[in-house]
Amino acid sequence: MDTGTQAEARAAEGGSLCNPGGAYPLESRAGGDFAEWIRRVYEVTDDPLSEAGEPMRWLYGICRKEGSTERLVNCLLRAEKAAQAQLEREREACARERAAAEALARENRFVRRMLESRDRQFAALQAEVLAMRRNWAWRMVRRARCAAGRARRLLGPGGAAEGGRA
Repeated sequence: MDTGTQAEARAAEGGSLCNPGGAYPLESRAGGDFAEWIRRVYEVTDDPLSEAGEPMRWLYGICRKEGSTERLVNCLLRAEKAAQAQLEREREACARERAAAEALARENRFVRRMLESRDRQFAALQAEVLAMRRNWAWRMVRRARCAAGRARRLLGPGGAAEGGRA
């Protein structure tokens, strides 16, 4: 088992042999950059598979016995890439939904302003009508028009004066 200083020396050695700069081993950048991964690989732990569940431990054991841990790593990387692609699709869908929601909110505000304007115009017209009805001259003109209409109906063609109505 490595001590802490031996692990650090091996990590530094591994980092100097093949340091790809600020590269990230996983597309999602989970786990940090390359140096962080090297540090974790050489880190001393009681159980190297402490994060793995029972099915993953079982798969790792099979792959290790058959000398095909590379296939397991490739399979895990494919799964990580597929998860990242799905996450990206969901982010794009969320962005489209956000844009649609913002467009609906703008349209809603426009319709509300239109309705408020219409309500103000209606209230102004209603106040104008009430003011006209209170005006004595308007009431006199209205009575005269109603009386003229009645007279036309009574005296006009087919009216009661000519015997049209009984």
